[in-house]
Amino acid sequence: MGRHHARAIARGTAFRLVAVVDPTEPDWADVHWERDLELALHRLRPEAAIVAVPSQQHERVARLCLEAGCHVLVEKPICPSIEAALRLEREFLAAGKVLFGGHSERFHPVFTALSERVEPGSVERALAIRTGPQPERAFPDDVLLDLAIHDVDLALRLVGPLTLKQPAAIIGGLETVVFRSSRGSKVELRCGYQAGRIRTWEVVTDRERFEADFLGRTLRRVTSGSTEEVRIGEGDPLEREHHAFRRAMEGRDSALDLALQIESIGLLERART
Repeated sequence: MGRHHARAIARGTAFRLVAVVDPTEPDWADVHWERDLELALHRLRPEAAIVAVPSQQHERVARLCLEAGCHVLVEKPICPSIEAALRLEREFLAAGKVLFGGHSERFHPVFTALSERVEPGSVERALAIRTGPQPERAFPDDVLLDLAIHDVDLALRLVGPLTLKQPAAIIGGLETVVFRSSRGSKVELRCGYQAGRIRTWEVVTDRERFEADFLGRTLRRVTSGSTEEVRIGEGDPLEREHHAFRRAMEGRDSALDLALQIESIGLLERART
């Protein structure tokens, strides 16, 4: 994800990349890179930092950046536990700095188009499927925290508050968890590591059905007797996320956004128990 963020910064206009910190001596062509984070923070004095390390290291690295006076975007999940995420939230709040969770899917043009068309309170049921190859990491994430965390975050924005209906279980080869909204909507999330990549949502409302494919950048609206291909807007999710982070740094209130991301971690913790 660090490489993806670096390329998005280079393409976009929200930030200027001053350095990459990576202790593994990668080939960062045309990019100033450092091996030691604390020394880099001391020398460069950046305004903001993006933390894209294994999630078990998020709290420690984000705190080092905060101590250097940075606003921080932390890749999802903010922390592997809700306790650690809440601890970071308190520390950033006390320091007057922005803690911004890296849930880039909420900035995906397909989700933007979907959320604009689904009326609040109208969802009867929703199904999200997310699969992909297992990442090569020193500390692999739990598949729910790695993959389903995206869809819990999207469900909270699309449907509203959720409670656990069915704990995580393997069904059809995929980790499956079911939530229920305060209005009675059923939200089912399926995820797993496999060779093929899938990023789909099906949302059924009281009047229509939406079929969203994030990888294919398509959205269909199906009603009785007709199917409409919805036009999807332009825009790169990471570039849009960077601009949202920048706006938060400039004083926009992002407390609700952060609260939803932390709630996503809590919901998945409960799903595994």
